[in-house]
Parts: sequence; structure tokens; C-alpha cells
Amino acid sequence: MSTTRKLLSGAFGGVAFTAVNMGISFFQLRVLLHHMSLVLAGIWLIFMNLGNYAMFLDIGLTPTLGREISFASGNPNLSEDERSERIGTLIRSCTVIVAALSMLVIFVAGPIGWRYLRSITPTGIWHATEFAWVIFTFATALNLVGQGWFAGIYGLGHVFSEKMIRAVSAIVGFIFLVIALIAGAGLLGCAVAFLLQTSLNIILARIVLARATSGATAKGRFNLEIIRGMVGPSLKYAATLLGGILILQTDNLVIASTLGPTYIPDYQAVAKMVTALMSLSMMLVMSSMPLISQAYARNDTPAIVSLLNRNVRFTLSAMVILGTFIACFSDRIIAVWLGNGHFVGFHIVWVLLAVMLLEAHHQSLAATTMSTGRIVFVAPALIAGVLNIIFSVVMAKRFGLLGVVLGTMMSQVITNNWYIPWYTLRQFGLSFKQHLRAVIGPTALLVAIMLSVGFGLRAITTNLSNLISDEIGAVSIPIVGVLCFVLIMVTPSERHTLLKQLRHLGFRWTAAPPTDIVS
Repeated sequence: MSTTRKLLSGAFGGVAFTAVNMGISFFQLRVLLHHMSLVLAGIWLIFMNLGNYAMFLDIGLTPTLGREISFASGNPNLSEDERSERIGTLIRSCTVIVAALSMLVIFVAGPIGWRYLRSITPTGIWHATEFAWVIFTFATALNLVGQGWFAGIYGLGHVFSEKMIRAVSAIVGFIFLVIALIAGAGLLGCAVAFLLQTSLNIILARIVLARATSGATAKGRFNLEIIRGMVGPSLKYAATLLGGILILQTDNLVIASTLGPTYIPDYQAVAKMVTALMSLSMMLVMSSMPLISQAYARNDTPAIVSLLNRNVRFTLSAMVILGTFIACFSDRIIAVWLGNGHFVGFHIVWVLLAVMLLEAHHQSLAATTMSTGRIVFVAPALIAGVLNIIFSVVMAKRFGLLGVVLGTMMSQVITNNWYIPWYTLRQFGLSFKQHLRAVIGPTALLVAIMLSVGFGLRAITTNLSNLISDEIGAVSIPIVGVLCFVLIMVTPSERHTLLKQLRHLGFRWTAAPPTDIVS
């Protein structure tokens, strides 16, 4: 499969998975608020946050495993037998170690989470919360065990398969959740549904990995020396990831500790929309990371630079186009979704969108650097994470929910937002002037055009119902956005490749016009 086709299939899988996640988030929050109180819904959302923190206990081994498999897959000096054995050994070794580390979830993360939940949970619902947390902790440990198998699928470049497994499991898990809530099982039912989802997830991953490696996992053997060689980069990656967690996944905990868990669901409604947009925008980047690692193994720097430039332009374009709809219609979206009285305000939405646009910019650049094995963003990530907690707590006490997002923005602007672009551009020999001309300038133009279109549509549809207004915006903004994207952000060579791929898919209207006309 060609690089372009791998990128497109991986990106399509990522888009499908993100769309599934967005759809599930859309309905899940509504179902939670319909069948549970604001307090219980807020506590379940905190469960999910704490579960994400617990996944950090793999100490960065699984992302490193994916990168090492990509290196082995792209190494031209290995024979097919050597390649197969290397990949199998990597997978088996990491799986054993991660399974051992999963015990930390039960014996370390579990008690810490229990203690925090005890401090914020009303006495009347603590008993149910306690039992639900025990089941959720076990499910999270199980989830951690399976991440090595997902890393193997991803590292081999089968991004589409990896995303489809996660999407199918998420759909089934949501069905279990709905059944549990309708049956009145509350938090306990939610935890059991998550356990069933996790079990299905890792079973499917194991089956797909065995087929993708053609039995390489059976050839592999446990090798402690390989693990020792991976520990250094893994710990650096884990520290970088910890900084990201402290930045992007602490809002609910700050809100629960300073304002109370009842504020979480309404804030989460807006935050989910904005973070889902960033996840969707980053799909091309995530799909291309194994290809960048393989290009690095071949010492093909021009290919890396080409992927870098394309990733940043496309990521920012998607964020701007999709973000315009949220920036202009978020209050009406929330009204249709959850009903009146749940919108937290445009001032919070706009700050969140600005934070995520800057986040998408530096993360797309950081992904390229880290795909080459350079884990160099530990210090700024950790500093930003600590500053985020301090700023958010202090400002939340004064400005409420707005203070939480302002704290995040301040911590990022003075650390990651400038340092990561500066380092990555310098690393690959790109000047800021080139970046300004190729990426920043066109993106600024796209922002100006899209916001003008978005606010214009909002003004035109003011007297229409929320649903009709949302539908007009949801259809019109992407259409205009795609046209502007093709005209402003796509290079001629990329446009030619895109048309060629469309012709392969059967879109004959993209065929080049004939050069000879017979009268």
C-alpha cells in the first residue's frame, strides 16, 4: 500500500473513530443527565478522568513500542525473518511488563482515586460510588494490559484497523451503558458497562494483532535487555504525557474541588465539543506518525519535512473550519442537545477554541519530532502542567468556569505554544519566515473568512428555531470551509494527488479535460 493510501485509510479510520466518539459523547451526556442527578453524572465524568490518569502507569512503554515496531518495519537492513522476530519480541516483552505495571492501577491508583472521590462525594451516595470505583479500577487495569496489542497494530501502520476496533468497542460499551441506566443501575451499572467494553476491546485487539503479524507474536520471546533500552525514552515520553494530562485533563478535578461536581456536566458539554474537534483535526497527524518513523529509519528527511508541513496545514484547517461552527452556534447546539439552561457562555467557548487551536498547532509539530525518537519536550510539558493547576485553581476561585480555561491558556502560551514550534522548526531546518508564509499566514486568512461566514449565517438565522439554525450552519460552514481550504491551504501538487485519488475512487468528474477537441 502506498504512503498516500496508508495516510488516507488511517485518516479515514481516525475520522470514523472520532465521529463515533463524538456521537457517543453527544448521547451519553444526555442519557446521563436524564437518568442521573447532576452530582452523579459529574462523579462518573470524574471516574473517566481518573481512569485516563491511571493509563499513565504504563510509564510510556506502549507509545515507545509502537515507534520501535515502526522502526523495525521500515529498517532496510533487516531480513523478513529478522524483522518478524524483532517485532514479535518487542510485543511480547512489552506486554509482560505492562501486565505487571497494571497491578499499580489496582494497588496505587485505585486507593488514591478512592481517597479523592471520598472527599468530594456526598455521604448519601458514597456506598454506591465506592463499589462502582472498585469495578472501574479493575476494568482500567485490564484496559492497560491491552494497550501493548494496540501499539503493535498501530506501529505496523494498520491505523485503520486500530481505530475500527476502538470504535466498535465504544459503540457496544455505550449500548451496555444505556441498558444499565435504563435499568436504574446508576454508577454501578456504568462501571460494569465499562468493564464489558474494555474486555471486548482487548479481545478484538489480540485477534487483529495475531493476523497482522502473521504469527510473529508467537516467534517472539521475552527480552529484558530490549525493555531496558526502551525505559529511558519511555520515561521521557511518560513525563511529557503527564504534562499533557495536567494541562488538558484536570479541568473537571479543579471544578469539582473549587466549585463542586454539579458544575461539571454543563462545562463538559462544551469542553467535549471543542476537544473532539481537536481530536478529529489531529487524525492525519496520528495516522502519519508510523510513516514518519519509517522514513526516519530510512534516513529520508525530505519525506519527513513534507509530512510535517502537510500535517500542520491540514490540522489547523480542520480545526478552523469545524471550530467556526462551534464558535457561532454552540448555544443553539447545547439547547437542542441538552435543553435550555445548560450553556456556560460564549466567552468560555471562544477561549477554549483559542486554546485548542494553539494546542493543535504545537502538537502536530511535536508529533513529528517525537516520531523520530526525540523525546525532548519533558520540561516544558511538566512546567505547563504544574502552572495550569496553579493558575486554574487561583482563577477559578475568582472568575468561576472562565478562570479554569484562562488558567490553561496562560500556562500554555508561556511554555508549549512557543517552545515546541521553535524547537521542531529548527530541528528540521525550517525558518519561522517559511512557516509564517506556508502555514500561519494562510491559516489567519482562513480564520478571517470562516468567522465572517459563521457570524453572517448566525445573523441570518437569528429568527429561526435552534434546530433549523444548527442544520443550516452545519451544512453551509463545512461546504464553504472545504472550498476555502482547497483554494488557500492545499498546494498544487497536493491538489493533483487529491484529484488522482478521487478518480481512483470512481469520481470521473475529476478527470482532466481533454487536450485535443475533434469538431
